[in-house]
Amino acid sequence: QQLRRDIAKERVRRTDEPAAAWYLSEWGGWPGTGALGKTASALAEEMRKRGVIPAVHVPSTFSHGMVSPVDGLGSRSLLLFHRTSAGGMDALTLLLHEEVGIKDAWCIYDDGAEVEAQFRRDPMISHAPATVSLGRELVEDALALHQERSKSPPGQFLLFRPQLGSEPRRQAGHSPQATWWCTKTRCPSRTRQPAPASTTTPPGSCPSTA
Repeated sequence: QQLRRDIAKERVRRTDEPAAAWYLSEWGGWPGTGALGKTASALAEEMRKRGVIPAVHVPSTFSHGMVSPVDGLGSRSLLLFHRTSAGGMDALTLLLHEEVGIKDAWCIYDDGAEVEAQFRRDPMISHAPATVSLGRELVEDALALHQERSKSPPGQFLLFRPQLGSEPRRQAGHSPQATWWCTKTRCPSRTRQPAPASTTTPPGSCPSTA
């Protein structure tokens, strides 16, 4: 195992690929990655000192997205669709949980239209439109939950992370937002003050704006 790590580190030190620097930097900032995360950050910093600027290219263009309300188990689905240059559509699906964070992540390439059709046909699932910006906010909150639990998100999410934009994620001082489980796409204000202690808000609903 250690030999494999040493070989991997040596290969990284020989590459000048901006994408490699980007993935290492991203992974190094994830919660719960331990020693491997620290190694990734150190390698990314080495590449920066060599003049390699972290960058990643997504060969598809964001089209639209959908997000479901929270179900009775505390989970919700976020789907982001990207059009490809060949006319297909990729469908990124994230399963988010109010206590766990990112429970699962997968992407169907080229056949995203069928994924969307199945999602819309399901009479048990309601949904609202979602943007990449909203998706990043939800993922940021989910990663904050992982930080609280000192547990890393699913490793495969790193492969799909560029579909949320190449901008670095916020890391320091972020905590889960109380309103990100609203049934609607977003509450009227995500910066509102907490409700008085005597006021209760049903799970999965937006705080009152009255």
